[in-house]
Amino acid sequence: MKKRLISLLLAGCMTAMLSVAAFAADTPGADAKDEEASLKPPVSVVFKDVPAAAWYTPSVQYVYNHDIMIGVSADRFAPEVGFNRAMVVQTMYNRSSDKTFNKNAAPAFTDVTNKNLWFYDAVQWAAQRGVIAGYGDGTFRPYQNVTRQEFAKILYYAAGSPSIVNGAVLPHPDFKDVGAWAKNAMIWCNARKIIQGVPVNGVLYLQPQGVANRAQAARMLSQYLGITG
Repeated sequence: MKKRLISLLLAGCMTAMLSVAAFAADTPGADAKDEEASLKPPVSVVFKDVPAAAWYTPSVQYVYNHDIMIGVSADRFAPEVGFNRAMVVQTMYNRSSDKTFNKNAAPAFTDVTNKNLWFYDAVQWAAQRGVIAGYGDGTFRPYQNVTRQEFAKILYYAAGSPSIVNGAVLPHPDFKDVGAWAKNAMIWCNARKIIQGVPVNGVLYLQPQGVANRAQAARMLSQYLGITG
């Protein structure tokens, strides 16, 4: 299966400083990986916190099968936990066909210096390849969560920033809360059912400034890859 190159751009997001990145492209041996993925057990069996009937389970199965996302432990996926900057970078690293980097180089950021951190290699790899940028104070802020509109922007840029009809809007009551820099991204993602909204009393809300949790990230990634992969 041909994997789509996902470029992560958060430079246009108000506070994010994650810049262009390669997620996955024409991965060697992809057909073999697909065969291996089909042999993986149901995530509802692997993870105690992923019920078989949950809305996000098919998406978690997809990202688990293809090694895009894994659990936070051997038996927990943590679907309600926020998707943070460390997780974004680790996801990129997981799907890269070339994970080489200089392991003897000094830490790229002042707050990611412990080589035992689960995301240390991913951050070093990304920094050395110019995939990410930190903040002005030299930090990376790995535990800072990514919002739903920021994640929409990631996928929109990954798709090449397709043209959107000028003046287009979405019917969601909180569309007005979407940042100007993210409006086209949210419209594009909604049209492709990557982001449809969170139901509240029978009404769908975009919740653009809300944190994208791991279940939502799995849904967005699986839907995006299903469309563009």
